[in-house]
Amino acid sequence: MVNIDNNKFYFDLKNYFIRFVPNEDNLDIINGDDKSNLTINPISRNIRHALEYCVNDLRRDRNKTIERLLNEKNVNDIFCSIAQLLLSNDDRVCGNSAYILGSAVELEAGLKQFLTIFSNNRSQNTVDVIRILCHLLKHSDSECVLNAAGTLGTICSSKEGRDIILNHACISQMIINTSSLLSSNNSWIASNVALVLARITVEELGCQTILTHSKHREILNELVSALDISDPSRSTNAAFAIGRLIEKDEGKKILISVCGQYKIFDALLHMLETNEEKGVNKNACYALSCLCTTYYGFQLCLQYLTVFHQILFAIEALLSSNEHENIWFALMCLRTIAQYDGADDHLCYSKTLPEKLKQIRDKWKTYKDIQDESKLLWYMIHRNIKPNRPNVDECRNTSADISWNLCIDSWDNNEFQYRIILDNKPITVTNNTNYCLKNLTPNTNYSVQIQYVTSHGDSIRSDPIVFHTDEELPPPVNNLHVARRTMTAARIAWDPPDLSGCNSFKGYQVYLGKKKKLFY
Repeated sequence: MVNIDNNKFYFDLKNYFIRFVPNEDNLDIINGDDKSNLTINPISRNIRHALEYCVNDLRRDRNKTIERLLNEKNVNDIFCSIAQLLLSNDDRVCGNSAYILGSAVELEAGLKQFLTIFSNNRSQNTVDVIRILCHLLKHSDSECVLNAAGTLGTICSSKEGRDIILNHACISQMIINTSSLLSSNNSWIASNVALVLARITVEELGCQTILTHSKHREILNELVSALDISDPSRSTNAAFAIGRLIEKDEGKKILISVCGQYKIFDALLHMLETNEEKGVNKNACYALSCLCTTYYGFQLCLQYLTVFHQILFAIEALLSSNEHENIWFALMCLRTIAQYDGADDHLCYSKTLPEKLKQIRDKWKTYKDIQDESKLLWYMIHRNIKPNRPNVDECRNTSADISWNLCIDSWDNNEFQYRIILDNKPITVTNNTNYCLKNLTPNTNYSVQIQYVTSHGDSIRSDPIVFHTDEELPPPVNNLHVARRTMTAARIAWDPPDLSGCNSFKGYQVYLGKKKKLFY
């Protein structure tokens, strides 16, 4: 249909929307009382033309066309009639009807109207559009399949839409139909059905429906095969769906049992290494982070260590990306892995991660989400770095001066502190790299350690250094007096002090003025 007046929409020239409103001339668009098994009577030329007009207007300006549709007085009847036309055996009619509905639900207002009309508590006379869309996924015409899959994917973009689909009686068949199309030669169809699966896994019910499906083996194998980056959009959506399915150990065990961990790791590595599509990269990171949400998942990574290290190198390379989302997802994935004991050895295997985190800190200063993730990861990978053993600079009988060197660069000097541990008991926290230990007991062995303290956690303790305080100094003598004197000499005497706490007493020194004269 060609619009000879290019300045006007068809709906301005002839309001074709009213042709979809049931009346005496078109009451017989459908036959049959069983709404799940409807048959379509021959479609009138007026209806066919109305579909063509609407499709042309949508391609010219979707938003204005749907806005006009939604403002029609009988908008609910129009939606229902177009939904009924999905049952037509005429591929053109069916495809156009699916295209119109798919375009309508792409707008928030259109989706809201659609869900209001076709919700689970719909009236008895409302067509079961979800069942029809599910059935169209098996249609012989690729345009019908494409539009049906696209419409289902858009419906699933909202919580209400997902609930309607997941609680529908045909959900089991829909999952089979969509998963079987993941290998379609039509990349648009494959991408659309992958999006449907990705969006229904947003809900826990969607994950459980897939994992407990009677044909879950076929479904999961199709999903893992869909990670193949020959179709980036499909692999992006498949990676998200797999990530959601394996967030819990139950899903991890089922997927590994069905597909094998090596196939999954190899696919994720390929997604990270050989594709510049940011969606592919970030969702590969997301899937790996979901795998590592539990210790069991982290252990699965260690069982395939060589490839795991290659994956970590590839994720680390993403940290140099200019794409904000790629960097955030890469940081989030590494931070998820970093929570486990020993993970820092693998994360720092390349020896370059700390420096790259510093570069991110300086480059992405205005992005709080990146700053927070990179800072947290920094402290997590350094929490198991042992501080240098402190030095004892000077030791006295009741005090000792200690100092230490910082063995790592700090992320923020204002946040980096040190805990001093004396004989396994924390005694203070300081911002300095030296400290004076006071109130010590003379002639006693002590052990002192250092520990890094940050807002995101503490490091392990340094090796201890052991030192021995000097003995207690003897108290002054008592009753110092001149016992006898002459013109040129004087004899002095004193009462001895209590020397019970001094085991190294050797004698007395006598001073005349400030000069030492004698030793007794």
